[in-house]
Amino acid sequence: MSIAEFGIGGFVALMGGWFADSVGRKQVVIFGFIMLGIGYAVLGLFPSIILSWYLYIILDGVAWGIFSLMFYLVIWADLAGNRIKEKYYLIGILPFIISSYIQTLFTPYAKLIDISAAFSLASFFLFLAVFPILLAPETLPEKKIELKRLRKYVEKAKKVKEKHQ
Repeated sequence: MSIAEFGIGGFVALMGGWFADSVGRKQVVIFGFIMLGIGYAVLGLFPSIILSWYLYIILDGVAWGIFSLMFYLVIWADLAGNRIKEKYYLIGILPFIISSYIQTLFTPYAKLIDISAAFSLASFFLFLAVFPILLAPETLPEKKIELKRLRKYVEKAKKVKEKHQ
């Protein structure tokens, strides 16, 4: 990852946290997968155009800012509830730690795959990854979702009342 992706990711993580509390965790995670999938698809289709690399850097930074926030902190804190959160954080971060070790094992073999084919495969698997998220329960507390929905309803009712008076 480049320094630009880290900067974009840090900024998006702040915004993503606000959106995760507003619209729910699932929508934010799905948005992250969509951004990453679009980035990989653009890079897979147009690898020789420099603008596609810039777009990829932006979209990748957005996606990993969201993923870092959601998968390192938010989801595990929601699942832990009032229990000891450190155990849940460890469980959540273990796949990333293990995958970094696996990466060193398979790097020589990955060089055999053409880069455009790799990005096409990645965007396909990211598309498939959204389906389990659609089936997963929302981790944002139901009370917060209902409160937000009620506030929107009251605001609409006030506007309708003002319109008819």
